[in-house]
Amino acid sequence: MRKSLISFYFVFLLSVLLGSSTADTVITSDTSLSGSVTDLPVVIAANNITLDCNGNVLDGDGTEPGVVIQNHTGVIVTECFVFNVADGFDIDSSRNLVLSQNIVGSASGDAFDLNQVQFSSIIENEVGPNGAGFRLNKSHSNSFIGNGIELSGEEGFRMLMSAGAG
Repeated sequence: MRKSLISFYFVFLLSVLLGSSTADTVITSDTSLSGSVTDLPVVIAANNITLDCNGNVLDGDGTEPGVVIQNHTGVIVTECFVFNVADGFDIDSSRNLVLSQNIVGSASGDAFDLNQVQFSSIIENEVGPNGAGFRLNKSHSNSFIGNGIELSGEEGFRMLMSAGAG
């Protein structure tokens, strides 16, 4: 009984800290998807791991972000097709990330919302149509290479108190 109670409190504490519910998809180790995911957001909950969606769809109901990364380093996310979400990628206080070959469409907010993200590579992602393409807030020393943007709403890049993005 004591062990299950401790497990319950651990899951509850983790969900509170990550701002997620138990219905979210939580990734704690290298993961390669073999099918679509509808329990969004996908929450990256460890450092130095890879999420390879293998071209599978992360399909939401428009109220949650697709992928959430908070306070992590060394994370790779590749080949995710993210649709019907609030923000495609909601990333906060993280560094040394690689986001490559992802597609974000039908996001009511930003395709990539990067807040306090440093030393990361955003490579060959496709965006649109969404509210905005890439939003950087207090982010620096990031590389954007070969990304495509098709917009129906706001800016392709919105930089707030950010520098060194190239």
